[in-house]
Amino acid sequence: MARPKKERVICAMPRFRDFSPTDQTGADTQVMCFDEYEVIRLHDLEHFSQEETARQMLISRPTVTELLASAHEKLARMLVNGARLELRGSSCVVCEIGKSCPKSA
Repeated sequence: MARPKKERVICAMPRFRDFSPTDQTGADTQVMCFDEYEVIRLHDLEHFSQEETARQMLISRPTVTELLASAHEKLARMLVNGARLELRGSSCVVCEIGKSCPKSA
């Protein structure tokens, strides 16, 4: 039996969840989970190291590496092939500042 997927902590739900090219003829859809989105936000936008990203999301650094690789591939397919990108839920919880949020520590 597979181990249950551990919940990942994200700081907020994405404001935008659907990205499409202007010309959608034949565009496939890439689905990015909220944890992949959060890894991209923390590592690429906020410039957290992989270790800092792992601490923030309460996951291991190897998991951060896997999520980054998956998210980068989906973004590349979107940009290069004109694919639609849709953000959807995953095993995530939104942190509460002052309670379980690593930011408050």
